[in-house]
Amino acid sequence: MSSKNPNWHSRRYLTSDRHDTARAEWDVRKEEKKRSALERQEVAAKRTPQEQLERLDTMFGKDQGAVKERSKLQKKMG
Repeated sequence: MSSKNPNWHSRRYLTSDRHDTARAEWDVRKEEKKRSALERQEVAAKRTPQEQLERLDTMFGKDQGAVKERSKLQKKMG
């Protein structure tokens, strides 16, 4: 927000009310994405390294993609 004009809003919106509404909607979507990411991380943490490798194989194909992740998982396996 501009310190020079208290009624400042982005050029995309004609009024500050529309800007505030759009910003609130954006904040809600951002929080939903964070929550979703945390849920995915919790589910992934419950998998064993072998299960993670098998999941990567089904997503990308046998030994394809996610090279760094695969090497981390293989180190964990021993």
